Amino acid sequence: LGSSGESALLAAESGAGYMFAHFINGEGGEDTVRQYKRRFKPSVLGDTPRAAVAVFVLCADTEEKAEELAAVLDFTLLAGEQGIPLEGVPSFEAVRENTYSPYEQRRIADNRNRMIVGTKEQVKEQLLALSKAYGAEEIMAVTITHHFEDKLHSYRLLQEAFAN
Repeated sequence: LGSSGESALLAAESGAGYMFAHFINGEGGEDTVRQYKRRFKPSVLGDTPRAAVAVFVLCADTEEKAEELAAVLDFTLLAGEQGIPLEGVPSFEAVRENTYSPYEQRRIADNRNRMIVGTKEQVKEQLLALSKAYGAEEIMAVTITHHFEDKLHSYRLLQEAFAN
């Protein structure tokens, strides 16, 4: 797992698989994975390059609920960037009335590039597109929510989306 060209090069030179941490760095991952595949050297770790991508995924029954989950992650990521300590992941009720400066709004928009948000149909379509863009054989879904049941439900919906 890495989020830079350096980690991709290290994986390629050692013949290891590589997972790009899109949830950490939402830009440049496709090029990084292409570079990894071009520079891959077979070793005891593997004969061929194996690429994967890890991304924030928030899946819900409705777009509205998915956006509520995303608003919490928006706040959580922004707080982390600003060095604001949180005691766990806040609830939607705790963050829904927040207003953001123009700078914070831009950061939230940039951070949304690290997320896939929507209903199971929307999320499946976006994940397939992400996989194709990366040339990835595997995707790791990183789901962060306030309520554990929302996290489980998101994963259940993902399972349903890909079961057919």
